Amino acid sequence: EPGSDNVIIPEPTYGMYRVSADIHNVSVRVSILTDEFQLDVQEILQRVNDSTKIIFCCSPNNPTGNMFSRKDLLQLCASTEALIVVDEAYIEFAGSTSIAEYIEEHPNLIVMRTLSKSWGLAGIRLGYCIAHPTIIEFFKKVKAPYNVNSVSANFALTALNAINERQTIVEVIRRERKRLMSRLTSLQCVRRVFPSDANFFLVHVDDAATLYLKLIEKGIVIRDRSSEPKLENCVRITVGTPEENDALITALEEFDK
Repeated sequence: EPGSDNVIIPEPTYGMYRVSADIHNVSVRVSILTDEFQLDVQEILQRVNDSTKIIFCCSPNNPTGNMFSRKDLLQLCASTEALIVVDEAYIEFAGSTSIAEYIEEHPNLIVMRTLSKSWGLAGIRLGYCIAHPTIIEFFKKVKAPYNVNSVSANFALTALNAINERQTIVEVIRRERKRLMSRLTSLQCVRRVFPSDANFFLVHVDDAATLYLKLIEKGIVIRDRSSEPKLENCVRITVGTPEENDALITALEEFDK
């Protein structure tokens, strides 16, 4: 109910959860992640009240890159009647199984997936959710009367029939992620490279703003996440092609001199 219900968002995380809540006039209660970027389950539960309808959990989380503890997610499911929405947009890069297998056990669990990331189809704006049949029935009552357009559907079907090619691309990205993270740890301007289960990773540097501008001059775009909780002087770097990653390494080495 606009103006009365609330959602809980563990931050730092994907900014569109808050944007969506604001658009629908739903208040946001924030819980800050732990120093390890994990859910603070007890703090989240302390923020829950009778008007809490959704707890958003992005796993792997954006921009921190890490998976949330499955034990923590299931504890949330068992401890509140609120919907626990787990956004698994990047899970293919983690090599981990989906938490969707627990939906029968926890009918308040909703899992969101997308073809935008590992499938490389961000342009068709196509995703889906996995939820208990009761939840799906409610979705059907409020969904728009128009189904997925035929152009998007055809692109999606073509991609889904090429799952081996998709897996090859994922393996290349995971290999390049490891190589890129390893190279960055040797740079003087880098304080820490955080572990990642996504196609990007978080890096704590000496001066995020200056680094961002220097890379922009070379046509390389990274994300300065310094404005978010616990991410001062942290940048998010997306894993590109081997050639793009080589260009980034060269630029960072020049910046480091």
